[in-house]
Amino acid sequence: MKQQTLLVVIAMIIVLLFASSASAWNSPTHMVIGAIAYRILESESPRTVSVILTLLEKHPWYADRWRNDLEKLPESQRGEMLFMLAARWADDIRMHAKLQRETKWHYINFPFKSAGEPEDIKPLPPDPDNTLSAEGKLRDRGKNCL
Repeated sequence: MKQQTLLVVIAMIIVLLFASSASAWNSPTHMVIGAIAYRILESESPRTVSVILTLLEKHPWYADRWRNDLEKLPESQRGEMLFMLAARWADDIRMHAKLQRETKWHYINFPFKSAGEPEDIKPLPPDPDNTLSAEGKLRDRGKNCL
């Protein structure tokens, strides 16, 4: 157990050291994090892995995009790969977005005003196109938009 945790920490350090700041959180890096999460959960909470995999099999992309590729893998590798695909899904959506504004659906910037700032300093509200507003839009449009 300690050896596996050490390996996970070393892998994360390697990823962080060699990832350039411009592409540090690209799709391959998200996939590495998905694999790390899978392996940690698999050893520490197999029930959680089972629940997550069941949920991911209901994901709109599962039947249309992921299942065929997963079925080409040995059974023992499918769960980890599904975690990896799900971990990069938000980037995939952003890259395949039909509307340029959907690139903002990957994040939200909440304004911050520290205590003690004058009352006349008003923080701007978050951009209305963000990850929270996208959830409702995607739900309304259904899985065909994905």
